[in-house]
Formats: sequence, structure tokens, C-alpha cells
Amino acid sequence: MRLVLDTNVLISATAWEGEAHRLLRALVHARIPLFLSDHILEEFERVLGRDIGWTTLNIEEAMAHIKFITNVVKPRRVHHVILADPADDNIIDCAVEAAASHIVSYDKHLLALKEYGLIAIITPRQALSLLEK
Repeated sequence: MRLVLDTNVLISATAWEGEAHRLLRALVHARIPLFLSDHILEEFERVLGRDIGWTTLNIEEAMAHIKFITNVVKPRRVHHVILADPADDNIIDCAVEAAASHIVSYDKHLLALKEYGLIAIITPRQALSLLEK
């Protein structure tokens, strides 16, 4: 398994103790390779401050932790797949560059695809189920 976590999963895993949080802990414990891009990290940082209201110090700590447990790739290609929300294409760009097996997301546009090439697009709950097998 090689996973790309969508920003919405990162936010949920960091800000609340639900299934996304359990998934992130399980992935780190199992040493499953996790991949992000600078774009995903920038969006993560922006949302923590703007929408979640975290302090600069809390954001810096979360960013340091996420960078420590993930691999950052620099996508060389821009994909035009999600016409309804082109910003979601950044997740696909990252997954293709990382040769990921899965994208984990809550995003309805990505989940509606179900897959892109050989990359499965699943929810955190589905990812947890895969880990349990």
C-alpha cells in the first residue's frame, strides 16, 4: 500500500478523534508509506488557521508532525479529471507522482471516480477495513 491522504482526511485526523484519526495512527503504526504534495500541505495549513481557528504554534506543531510521518512529492504533471472541482486534481497529481495504490478522501467528486488508472479512491473507513485484513 502507498497512500495519498486528501486534505479533508488530514484535517479530520488532526482536529478530531474519529475514524480519520484512527486511520492515521494505524497507518503510522503499520509503517504504510504516506504521500503528500506541497499543495496539499499548504491547503492543510491554511484550513487549520482559517476554518479550524488554530493558533500559529498549534499549526506549526501539526505541520511538523505531518511532514515527519509523510513523504512529500512534487507532481510533474497536471491532470484534468475533476471538472466540477478542478482543485481536487491536485490530489490526483500527487497520487500519480507517488505511484500510490490508494487515495483516501471524504470528497464526493473524488469518491465518485472510484479509481483513477490503478489508483483506488476510498474513504477512511474503507482504508481501515483494508488494514484490518
